[in-house]
Amino acid sequence: MKMLYQNQINKIKNFINVQPNVFIIVLASVYLFPSLFLYFVSEDIKFAVLFRDHLFFENLRNIWFPSGEFLNKGYLFRPIISSLNLIEYSLWGINPFGYHLTNALTHIFNGLLLYHFSFILLDNKRLSIISTVIFILHPILGHSIFWISGRTDMISLGFYLSSLIYIIHFIKENKLKLLVISQLLFLCAILSKEIAITIPLAQYLILYWKKDKEKIENGLKQLIAKVILSNILVLFLFFSYRYLIFNQSPFIIDDMYNIGGCSQLALNTIKIISFLVVPFGHSLIETHLADYKLYLIVLFVPICIKGLIFFYSNRIKYHTLIMVLLMLFISVIPLFKLTMRWYLYVPSSFFSILLAIIIIKSKARSKILYSGILLYLGLFMAGCIINYNTWINNAKTSKILVDGLIKVIKTNSSAKTFIILNFPAKIHRVATFIDGFESFIDLNIDDKKRILRPVNVVHEANIKPTAVNVQNETFILNACEESSYFLLGSNEQRLGLRSLSPGDFIKMDSGSVTIQKVNEKGKPIRVALSLNDSLIDDDICYLYFDEHKQIYKVLNSL
Repeated sequence: MKMLYQNQINKIKNFINVQPNVFIIVLASVYLFPSLFLYFVSEDIKFAVLFRDHLFFENLRNIWFPSGEFLNKGYLFRPIISSLNLIEYSLWGINPFGYHLTNALTHIFNGLLLYHFSFILLDNKRLSIISTVIFILHPILGHSIFWISGRTDMISLGFYLSSLIYIIHFIKENKLKLLVISQLLFLCAILSKEIAITIPLAQYLILYWKKDKEKIENGLKQLIAKVILSNILVLFLFFSYRYLIFNQSPFIIDDMYNIGGCSQLALNTIKIISFLVVPFGHSLIETHLADYKLYLIVLFVPICIKGLIFFYSNRIKYHTLIMVLLMLFISVIPLFKLTMRWYLYVPSSFFSILLAIIIIKSKARSKILYSGILLYLGLFMAGCIINYNTWINNAKTSKILVDGLIKVIKTNSSAKTFIILNFPAKIHRVATFIDGFESFIDLNIDDKKRILRPVNVVHEANIKPTAVNVQNETFILNACEESSYFLLGSNEQRLGLRSLSPGDFIKMDSGSVTIQKVNEKGKPIRVALSLNDSLIDDDICYLYFDEHKQIYKVLNSL
């Protein structure tokens, strides 16, 4: 029996070794298959409102030469992503299946790219396979894969890795066409997402890395000159294009890419490391990291200094490890001011290579260390499952929120405005609809209705009941004190990051909110909502969402 079992294991190993691409595709397909049946969340389909009133080629022109409502006020310019959204909208309309299929295929393709990139870089098939498996299953990548709007990083990484692969081939063969392809891919990467602006640094690092192995001596300066000049040309084209679009300084990309103070830099470095290394519990990291800011920095800085001294002293011995670390560092440079889970798709690819190197080296060094790493990988898989389940549950709630409201609108067709008093905006740190809900409802009904969500509920754990009572033409809302709080008004994200106190007054377009009670973090858990007089009308339908029954209920009287 033992011999038979061992033979089966050997057959699987041989298959993986002979057909790594097939193995990667099968593994990723099995993992991603349930995601094809997820729903829209957050602002996934918001772009469709812009596209529906124009013909395809008119939309395409508006994407690449935007103005008016097509012009992003945050100075983000990602025409490749918008073009993909347009093509998909033309194919799928408002059916989420097609969009999730594209995201799944993109992740599989990126897995294949990572395998190829790590193999030609390190010439180790086993290491490349392990790194690819880690990348495909990394629990932090849910926001990029399962959230349709998170595809920006996925598409950008595809161009990012492709550019680096071609630069490696250019170093080996010194053919101009390979350099041209690499830089065109670089241009496509930054037109997908601005994080790819660091590609030139990665290219120079690879050039330094490969110069000894490829025995480049006399022609090194010429290679460097060609890469630098081509980078300058690409960046000139990119920033000139941005200047023509926004008609102001081409170097304004977005405030999130500006580096903050030293303490913020240290804190976000810790946050990035935590997100990449910790297999689950990311919501706890986001919630509590700032609470221990000083202690973490005091502990973190000496560790970093000690690590730098150690690696410098052993730089020849750990040359490969240091190079991968530097590549990881390059990929996170744009994220030092603001770090979110969905920004880490690109860095996670290099982290996966780094972790694979550690796994292989630990097996040769110590059985105890290797056993510990295997346990860590088990927790890694558990984190992957937990994260997946969160997205499945949130997608179910998102569909209920949409379908339920459409049903209410059809039942109460005479009403012109629908006010949802306790809209569940986030569950388990994943948005149902922070933004884009109104747009999506508009896409689903013929008769235009006004949808207002003055008070949104964040459920940090499972969805919990919210009490809604009426007192003298004022709505009193009580969240579950254990794990829920309110986001208020149209700018929920900003207000959600702000600490409030009892008695604080929030003015909104739809009315005003008085804070009556907050939790220990300054998040409102009991509020009094007073609507504008114009909204107290027979044409208004007041709704609250029954979290237990997962249905909307109509308030018959104010």
